[in-house]
Amino acid sequence: MGINFRPVDKDNWLDCVNLEVTEEQNDFVTNNTFSVLQSHYDDRNYPVAIYDDNTMVGFLMYLYDEDFKAHRLRRFMIDKDYQRNGYGKLALLKLKELIKNKYDGDKLYTSVKPQNNVAKCLYERVGFKETGEVRWGEEILKVDL
Repeated sequence: MGINFRPVDKDNWLDCVNLEVTEEQNDFVTNNTFSVLQSHYDDRNYPVAIYDDNTMVGFLMYLYDEDFKAHRLRRFMIDKDYQRNGYGKLALLKLKELIKNKYDGDKLYTSVKPQNNVAKCLYERVGFKETGEVRWGEEILKVDL
């Protein structure tokens, strides 16, 4: 697997908004159309498509969050056709590396709905830990880089 990130742009945005999660995950994941649109009106957001070589397999969006004084993973999804192949873990490890090396970050935050045990387990496997804080109805997780 050659996981890489590419900006969501005029050449790949349609592929990105056509990515889907499973029906069971719909309540946990914001639609990519909304996220791509949001990134155009809130320039703090960095939307990137997740590729395995030249195949788009997922999407994530991160930002520097002033409230946390650190970067935060705002959106994250792997397309239903590519789940359970290790892409989620690889993408999160790559994001940690990006934040540490490109931005000299020392921590990364994310949030997860309390009922989303699959996502929580994935985040924990790459080092995220619960902070005990709840925002937006979601549990806040943090990993030290």
